[in-house]
Amino acid sequence: MRGAYLSIMTTSHHTLIVVAHRAGARFFEAHGPQADWALIADIDHPDGAAKTSELVSDRQGQVMESFRDGQHAAQPRVDPTEQIAERFAKEIADQLRQKRVDNWLGRLVLVAPPAFLGRLRGALDEPTARLVVAELDHNMAQAKPLEIRDALSELISV
Repeated sequence: MRGAYLSIMTTSHHTLIVVAHRAGARFFEAHGPQADWALIADIDHPDGAAKTSELVSDRQGQVMESFRDGQHAAQPRVDPTEQIAERFAKEIADQLRQKRVDNWLGRLVLVAPPAFLGRLRGALDEPTARLVVAELDHNMAQAKPLEIRDALSELISV
């Protein structure tokens, strides 16, 4: 085949440890069971730390009902802090999907408080979710990498 080029894609699959919570996330790359982890992303998400009272007005809107006499306060359908957490989980999931699409991601470890872990798990697309090799439902937002590794040691060698 004259003039044809053979393209060989070099793949480098990495193990990524995602330590996340409502107010931020850290991505660590693991280079082996005994090697130090490299921090490759530190995402601050201050909206996730906001309280519902800081996100909504003091007074709820009024709803007029035509089939009843009077009016009553409208109840928010979804807690704003939950919406913010959901959006942040989707942002993280999008970044992980892109790493997979770029053929960078080989194994994925998720560490998050139970509620946020569920959101994150639910936000992952199916091909990315299949790369998850371990999950730890614990808030380790402030933990050092060695503490996280120790907590994960019973689940997987990273």
